[in-house]
Amino acid sequence: MSAIARIETNQRVSRVVKAAGLVFIGGQTSNDYAADVKVQTASVLEKIDGFLEKAGIDKSRLVQSLKEPFI
Repeated sequence: MSAIARIETNQRVSRVVKAAGLVFIGGQTSNDYAADVKVQTASVLEKIDGFLEKAGIDKSRLVQSLKEPFI
C-alpha cells in the first residue's frame, strides 16, 4: 500500500494529494478577483503548474481535468 502525501496543507485542506501513483489537485481559484477572466485563468493555470512541479510531474502526465461550474 502506498503512502498518502499531502502538499500545501493548512488546517482545513490539502491543495495537492498524492496517493496510489496519482496526484489530485482541487479548489484552485485566482487570487485577483477583480481581474478579467483571461488574467484569472492564467493565474490558476500557473498555480496548477506549480503544484504539479511540487508533486514531481507536469501537464504532459495528466489523465483527467474536471471543471465544475459555480451555481
